Amino acid sequence: MAFIRCLSKKVVACLPVLLLAFGAEPRGGGATTQPPNNILVIHSYDLDLSWTEQEKRGIEEGFQDSQHSVTVYHEFLDAKRYPDLRHHDDFLSYLQTKYQHTELRLLMVADDPGLNLILETRGQYFPDIPVVFMGINHVQERLLTTPWLTGVFELHSYKETILEAQRQTQADNLIVLIDSTETGKANLERLRQLQAADGTLPQLTVVKDLTPATITQTLGQYPSHWPILLRGQLRSEDENGALIPFEDTARLLRSQVENPIYTVSSHELSHGVVGGKVLEGSSHAKQAVKLANKILAGTPVDQVEPVVEAKNQWMFDAQELKRFNIHPNALPLASTLINQKLSFYEQYRQLTWYVFSIFVLGMVTIVVLIEAIRRQKQAERTLEGRVAERTNELTNALQELKQTQAQLIQTEKLSSLGQLVGGIAHEFNNPLTFISSNMQVLQEYGQDLFNLLHLYQQQISPLNGASALGQQAENIDLDYIQADMPKIFRSVAKGTERIESIVRSLQSFACSDEQGVKPTNLNDNLDNTLLILKSRIDNDVELVKEYGPLPLVDCDPSAINQVFMQVLLNAIDAVNSLGDGSVKQIVIHSCLQEDDWVTIAISDSGPGILPSLRDKVFDPFFTTKPVGKGVGLGLSVSYQYLQQHHGHLALQPHLPQGTTCLIQLPITQARSSVWAAQAST
Repeated sequence: MAFIRCLSKKVVACLPVLLLAFGAEPRGGGATTQPPNNILVIHSYDLDLSWTEQEKRGIEEGFQDSQHSVTVYHEFLDAKRYPDLRHHDDFLSYLQTKYQHTELRLLMVADDPGLNLILETRGQYFPDIPVVFMGINHVQERLLTTPWLTGVFELHSYKETILEAQRQTQADNLIVLIDSTETGKANLERLRQLQAADGTLPQLTVVKDLTPATITQTLGQYPSHWPILLRGQLRSEDENGALIPFEDTARLLRSQVENPIYTVSSHELSHGVVGGKVLEGSSHAKQAVKLANKILAGTPVDQVEPVVEAKNQWMFDAQELKRFNIHPNALPLASTLINQKLSFYEQYRQLTWYVFSIFVLGMVTIVVLIEAIRRQKQAERTLEGRVAERTNELTNALQELKQTQAQLIQTEKLSSLGQLVGGIAHEFNNPLTFISSNMQVLQEYGQDLFNLLHLYQQQISPLNGASALGQQAENIDLDYIQADMPKIFRSVAKGTERIESIVRSLQSFACSDEQGVKPTNLNDNLDNTLLILKSRIDNDVELVKEYGPLPLVDCDPSAINQVFMQVLLNAIDAVNSLGDGSVKQIVIHSCLQEDDWVTIAISDSGPGILPSLRDKVFDPFFTTKPVGKGVGLGLSVSYQYLQQHHGHLALQPHLPQGTTCLIQLPITQARSSVWAAQAST
């Protein structure tokens, strides 16, 4: 039965509760065991529907706060995709088979299709089990008088939302988007009844079973200021096609029409809907849970009053209000705004006043204390102030001296590394030049010797074929040597070229031939640094290079290389610390931002760094490595190098693990213009 979706039971609390008998203990001295509180929830719609997900979450959260030990099972009728419910017999038989050995205390049913099915079949499949409903569209007499039934009615705020939409748009007509499902028909009937009973409502234009392909054609014939009330879902292909989720329906409408869209359900907000007086599924379900708790506590079902007026709330999307020039001050009282970009004061109003109050109180206290001290011990205060000031200056000076000394040591280490690398590269250059320059000559000499030997062989008569020369040629396999020696020369030449490439990278990394600021290709510097660190990268580490085209950046290459090396070392140490079987990956991404900045992002999949430590990592002597593994100066010095280049260095922790280090350097306006001209051609 592909149409039946079943989630494994959600155990809110599964330990049995042992209650002592009320009053005097029985003669046997034993305790009575309360029956298990197993609750089956039948959802009318699929879990992919956001309304169903909200109801499910509200039920689970509601029972988490319950005083009863409860086990909740969720099943889904899927009446949106299969509105004819031809599968209801199979569905009920499936439930009967699955729960035949489970003692159910209570049955909860969400939305009209499921409740209608239970009303017809309870006597056969769920006899003697009380039922709590939720999400029911209309208050019906039979639901209020059935002794084994109670629950919560939806009672959407259609009238309030329609009148508010009319007030905001000044339109005398409203478009109602509906589908032909059972719920859609019930919604439309409710709207017709309201319009017939209240002459203040605007004219309603009903559009049924709209598809994405027909949105523009159908709704484009109406004025763009007419509001749309979204009470149904789009169909995927035609009027009988699958229903598109509410969120996608709202997004598709917003992308193709100019009309303001309103709703009475919270799950459509943040997807292009202006707002309305909405019903939120989670809080709606929690109201039903309160009724269920009364039944579990022993209250008879016919004494648990149904909730006929569900709690609704005015909610509006600030971005959509801005789109249609609707000022937040003109909204109904107690309205909630979402997606609102608040100012610093609006976000932290309470904190701002708290800090301001502390500041004012502190200032008053300081003034009073200063005045009292000035009057009583002016001389003593002056002397103590001078001593304290001098002590503070000395303390700060000593701290600055220690930091400067540590930074100089680190800088000297990095500088020494550059000099060492440059010296090694220089020393390699001499023998490499000798080998490279003589390889061609040696190859030519070998060819000449082979040619001479070939002439000798031609001049030896067949009678002398067994001579010492012929015998020696046969012993050493002269033909093979002649064929293989050019290959050996080519292999040696290729190895020499590889060594020369490594030496050039070492020289470029060390920048031993040039000092100071010069135009630099940062992608090349990254490759040179990676070459130096190649031996530090384990074989199971995946290195991903995502280089974008970059303009030249005016910088000190040696200093920038030290920054790259320090950041990459941290990334390598992070991924190498992971255990076997973990994902070990380092991603290097470079790009040019529109505001004339070059950004290098180096990400690793290591353990990461706590967000609370992000602001400390650039402090001198701060390190997360074990004692003896680092002194905490690498990032501090790198931070200062980038400040000297008017750049930025920042860390972005990821959850649950991983870190991205952002290195940003500015490019001059002149180079930016040249780069833009080159890119356009």
